[in-house]
Amino acid sequence: MSKKKATVTLPTRPQPPTPGQIHDDVKHALPDDVVFTFFETNTENETAGIMGDSYETEENSETPASTPGSTDDSNDAESQQNVEELYQKAIQFLEVNNELKNAPKSLRAQCEQLEEMGRNLTEAIGQLKSQADQGR
Repeated sequence: MSKKKATVTLPTRPQPPTPGQIHDDVKHALPDDVVFTFFETNTENETAGIMGDSYETEENSETPASTPGSTDDSNDAESQQNVEELYQKAIQFLEVNNELKNAPKSLRAQCEQLEEMGRNLTEAIGQLKSQADQGR
C-alpha cells in the first residue's frame, strides 16, 4: 500500500537581465521609482520593509518626521551616514574580493619559494653532514 508521490515540475528560472538591460531600466526609471526613494521611505518608517505600510494611507501613518521635536535634517544626516557606511562596506568588500582573486597566484609563488628554500636547506644539511663525516 505505497502511494506514489506526484512529482511537481517547477518552471525554469528566467535569465537574469543583461547589463545593458539594467542600464536601460535605470535610465528610463521615473524619479519617484522605489530604487531612488527607498532610503527616504526607509528612514521615515524604520520598521517598514521595502513594501512599507502600503496598506495604510499617508494620513493614518505617523512617521518619526511628523512627531514633535524631530527634524528632516537629522533624518537626512542619518540616511547619509547609512549610505556612507554601506558605500565603505562595499569598497572594503571589493578590495577583499580582489585580494582573494589574486590569492591563488601569490600563494603558488610563495609555495614555490618555500619549496626552493627547502631544497636549498636539504642540500646545505647534506653538505654539512659530508663535511662533518670527512672531518672525523
